[in-house]
Amino acid sequence: MNHSITGKVALITGASSGIGRAMARTLADAGAKVALTARSADKLADIAAEIGPAAKSFPADLGTPSEVARLVAGATAHFGKIDILLANAGLYIPGDVSKGDPDDWDTLLNININATFRLVHAVLPQMIARKSGDILLTSSISGHQAIHWEPVYSASKHAVQSFTHGLRRQVAP
Repeated sequence: MNHSITGKVALITGASSGIGRAMARTLADAGAKVALTARSADKLADIAAEIGPAAKSFPADLGTPSEVARLVAGATAHFGKIDILLANAGLYIPGDVSKGDPDDWDTLLNININATFRLVHAVLPQMIARKSGDILLTSSISGHQAIHWEPVYSASKHAVQSFTHGLRRQVAP
């Protein structure tokens, strides 16, 4: 089955590097318009310039709830809609729990879990209203099995996996 994404609007978090940057290029090459977000305004500007007029950068700190709402509102205002959410932003903290910093864990959990949940919450009403949309949440093998050298990160990815399966069951009909 072949589904064209020409003219679709994709909101991509973590778009300044790695998987997010590669997905931004790939989706734009396939004809999508891309709303790019990450904390680094300079890196986002570079990737947006590289992609061209189909891209617009929206720098944001997804660890701040009001920034998530501002991001989705800004991208929707600019492009008119969001057809695809690629929630890719994430933090990684390995290490022993006994030696870890719970404040750092809070930051990781806020980005990896809470920001993802808030992004979905913000885009879902327009997708439900149109009866169309795609939500892709980046996870990890750590979301399927607990890795002993990264228990907090593994827990965050397990949460994303559980959310994904529950959400799919809610909105599939």
